[in-house]
Amino acid sequence: MLGQIAKENVQRRVHLFVGARTAGEFYDAEAIHAFERSMPGLRVIPATSDDPSFRGERGRLVDVALGYGPWPDEEIYVCGSPEMVSGTRAALRAAGIAADHVHCEEFNSYAGAAPDLTGFRSADEDHSG
Repeated sequence: MLGQIAKENVQRRVHLFVGARTAGEFYDAEAIHAFERSMPGLRVIPATSDDPSFRGERGRLVDVALGYGPWPDEEIYVCGSPEMVSGTRAALRAAGIAADHVHCEEFNSYAGAAPDLTGFRSADEDHSG
């Protein structure tokens, strides 16, 4: 999705919430860093659910994302395991996000080892609410 946005030179703000259990499990950090550097409207917010030493956001990714809202008129794209997607849909619905604004893609596992995202800046540095 980021590749398509960059290719089309879309001039809108994009918040990408990237989640993993631990910092060592983040997926494709190098590519995400490259997109963030090249796309002024892209803000990447990494979060871990089970890594108390991570210096960024912690908790369920949907809860972290909702904390940056509200998102009443935004298009929301969710990609992850079937369980994560299902839980995220339910949490978004409970938060009042219209179902037609939520687009989902499920997958069962990542292929290969995931690069490390520990170099991401802490979301606390610019999170105002």
